[in-house]
Amino acid sequence: MKRIVKVTLILLGVILITSNCDEDRGFVWMPIGQEKMLGLQLDSTIKASPSDFPILDRDQYSQVYAFMDEIFYDILNNSKEPLKYKSEFQWKLTIIEKDELNAFAAPGGYLYFYTGLLKYLDKTSEVAGVLGHEMAHADLRHSARQMQKAYGLNFAASILFGDDKSQLEQILIDIGSGLAALQFSRTDEYQSDEFSVKYLAGTAPVTAGYDCKYDPRGVAGFFQKLEEAGASEPLEILSTHPSGENRVEEVEAIWESLGSPQGESFETEYAAFKALLP
Repeated sequence: MKRIVKVTLILLGVILITSNCDEDRGFVWMPIGQEKMLGLQLDSTIKASPSDFPILDRDQYSQVYAFMDEIFYDILNNSKEPLKYKSEFQWKLTIIEKDELNAFAAPGGYLYFYTGLLKYLDKTSEVAGVLGHEMAHADLRHSARQMQKAYGLNFAASILFGDDKSQLEQILIDIGSGLAALQFSRTDEYQSDEFSVKYLAGTAPVTAGYDCKYDPRGVAGFFQKLEEAGASEPLEILSTHPSGENRVEEVEAIWESLGSPQGESFETEYAAFKALLP
């Protein structure tokens, strides 16, 4: 009983601290080891929920995964903006076979990309831009912070101490089903845009005359496409990633501050890739 009271007081203190912090820079109480464990548990929960998350089979669609993994590891191994938790997080990419315009990051470096979004985009650089944005959410611990805000005290106690396994399992199921709908603040979004530009600017060029492999403004290309589409398109990703204003201009400004590094869009190659999708 004393232990429960003590734990409750500690967690209440944490929640009071986070509630008094700036909402975009709240304290992340979760140790890195626990965050990695949570990511692994959530990944297992997602894989065990095919009705909500139909996973694209790696063996059957090996070329699709090879294409995406190349982009993923190019970003992870970029030379200009090393990811803080590159060696500590798992860093794993999973493709969800669903016609939604969405992508999301779980704690610990687990990334999920929907086939609907892959079909919607037109250039490899746009995919790289969105993927870099999601990787930034994970590496900057936005996902962990938003999760602790959304699920509160029960979530904190279950993850830290795991005394009630049935409760933890139910929380994981609830989180797994709601993870794709986890909302980020505008500050988180702008910061992830910034790091996406920096990540892509650090990818190794493959063609003479270029400074990097992918056009660092890839994520801006995605925003432009959304703006042109207007409200007639199913914009699931905007319900979790606030659009804000001037994001294209912000990306351009960040790119210019880096010296306007030139990268490629790989539009022709991407058209061939899209033909491989189910």
